[in-house]
Amino acid sequence: MGIFGFFKKEKPIQIDIYDAEEWVRKNFSGKIEESRKRLEELYKNLVKEFSELKNLIDALSTASFEGEGKSSAVVNMTKDMIVKRGTALINNILSVKFDTSYDSIREFVFTAEEALRDIGSLTPKQAVVLTKYFSSHGSEISKKVKTIHSELKELREFLEGKGKLLKTIDDIKDNVNRYIEITEQLGKTEERRNEIIRETKQIKSVTEREKKELESILSGEDYKRIEKIQKETDEIKNKIQEKETKIKETLSSITRPVKKFEYLINKEYLLPKDEENTLLHFLENPFESVVSEKERNLLKNILKKLKDVSEQGMLELKMSEKSKVSSVLKSLEKDIPAVLNEIDALRKEIERKEKEREGLSDILQRKTDLEESIERNETQVKNLEEELKHLEEEEETLKEEIESKTEEIKKEIEAFTEKKIILTRSKD
Repeated sequence: MGIFGFFKKEKPIQIDIYDAEEWVRKNFSGKIEESRKRLEELYKNLVKEFSELKNLIDALSTASFEGEGKSSAVVNMTKDMIVKRGTALINNILSVKFDTSYDSIREFVFTAEEALRDIGSLTPKQAVVLTKYFSSHGSEISKKVKTIHSELKELREFLEGKGKLLKTIDDIKDNVNRYIEITEQLGKTEERRNEIIRETKQIKSVTEREKKELESILSGEDYKRIEKIQKETDEIKNKIQEKETKIKETLSSITRPVKKFEYLINKEYLLPKDEENTLLHFLENPFESVVSEKERNLLKNILKKLKDVSEQGMLELKMSEKSKVSSVLKSLEKDIPAVLNEIDALRKEIERKEKEREGLSDILQRKTDLEESIERNETQVKNLEEELKHLEEEEETLKEEIESKTEEIKKEIEAFTEKKIILTRSKD
């Protein structure tokens, strides 16, 4: 019955997949040894034949055609080209150390056949040189090439016949090694998957506790007080902003007259240094120039002098501009200082509220810490879940490859034993 025939009705043989190679070697040691010896014998014979072919080509290299004229030089040159090419091809074969594994010998056969084809592919001119001028050397080389062709054919037929047992052994070994690699990789993948599940569960538990604590803080009286303080502080800041804006609008109404006065000062009118500095300060930042009482008084002096030079005809102002200067002077006397006092009082109120808020800073810091921790944890959980998804996909791929390798090993053993095989997995 051939290897593709039906299995005889007999009890299947159980083999541990990890011992598959050893089982085959043990149960078919005679056939394996016989095939191995025959393979080595054929290989060594071919190496010997190639060495002898090299010697024949070396002998050809020392031969010389003694003729007249240019023809002898052409003949010898052509012969040397044949020698050079043949020597290079054979040296290439003999320099490579093939082991006696099935795949290595197949590679040797392929390399040797290519070399022989190259050696035999002589040009018509080269063929004439060998047969006519070096007939004895050419005849011996031709016979040796034919012998090698015959032995290569025998080796190839052996590899495709009885020698396939060695290929099967090598394939089983490779597949078992790959099976072991995959199972080890699967074990590491499963271990990492379990680590991720545990780690994710732990992080989620911590996050849940932190969320409850954060919820407790946000609903607590202390945090409500913080929110109230913040709201009141924002309202006070808005009031300050409104009052500052009101002062700025009042002062901006006299910007044009003051700039005219500055121009006059630069040309022909002198001011004391402190008043000149205040004037420049006013033009740069009107509000800041009236904050201090000293600068307000200096600004009042400046505006009075501005009015005087206008009345003296030294500075031309419109009636509306004169009116605005007078209005600002009046505001500097009472309204603006009053508003500045209100702003100062509001700022002090903000300071009091900020001190009160500082007393609750631990609550705010804990809230911030919890929020940052929750965000980090949720990001970490998301990354872990993505990794888990990839690992689960990898597990499925590895399991499929394990089943595939198991089936390959089973079929390889059944193919040459012609027996039903059941593979077990003692270490899985």
